[in-house]
Order: sequence, then structure tokens, then C-alpha cells
Amino acid sequence: MRLALALAALAMLAGCATLDVDSGDPERLAAAERFYVEKLPADERGIEHVVAQELRAMNYDATSGPRRDALDNVDVLVTYQDRWAWDITMYMRRLDIQFRDPETREAWATGTAERGSLNRKQPGEFAREILEPMTGQSADSNASDE
Repeated sequence: MRLALALAALAMLAGCATLDVDSGDPERLAAAERFYVEKLPADERGIEHVVAQELRAMNYDATSGPRRDALDNVDVLVTYQDRWAWDITMYMRRLDIQFRDPETREAWATGTAERGSLNRKQPGEFAREILEPMTGQSADSNASDE
């Protein structure tokens, strides 16, 4: 009986989903035209492209790539951290996204989404789930969930 209760509790925890967004400064976001999503050096899954794609689906001018010392003509530097877990297959467990000042690298808006194995989502869905409340924009339904 105890084992059954423990397994049921574990299953419920595995299915939990959380979303925490601090959209920061709406005026700063309204003035932003160009976003640059900085590739996390250890990322081999191309999450920087996924985040940039979701921003473009929201009609922002967004590009992505490796860290650059000079971020000319960029209004918002976007950084992220992705965490993955194994449960039969690899799945994204958590995604954190920050909007930063390109010169100082100070974060002025942040968002985090976390999901368990039972309610996993594709990286594009994760990014959209965070970016929509961060920006107040909806993504074009034609955005890909790569």
C-alpha cells in the first residue's frame, strides 16, 4: 500500500508544470526592434535558433549565433539555459530565457518554464510558452516546433 502511494505521488510530481515570468520593463520592450539570441556554448541542440524563430513568429527581428563581443545594432540580447532529462527518451525539462542589455548584459526580463516527463513539450513550445507572456505577443500559428 505504501509503495502504491509513493508511486502515485511520484507520478503526480513528474507531471507538474511551472511557468514563472517577469516581463520587466514594457517600455523598453516596446522600443526594442532587434533581438540577438546568444548560443549557449554547450548547446548542441540549436535552441538559439528555436528561440529566435519564436521571436520572429511574434514579428520581431531576431537573429542568433555565438557570443559576440560587439553587439552592434542589437536592442536586446537574449540568453537562455536549457536542461534536459532522460525518461525512456531525452526531453526538455526546463528552459530559462533572459532579455539583457547588450552592453552591460544586465537581465531586465526573465522567464522560466519547467515540465515533468508526463507533460513534455517540444523546445519551440517551451520557448513560446515563455516568450508570449514576456513580450505580450502571440506567435504566428505557422511557427515550427523543431
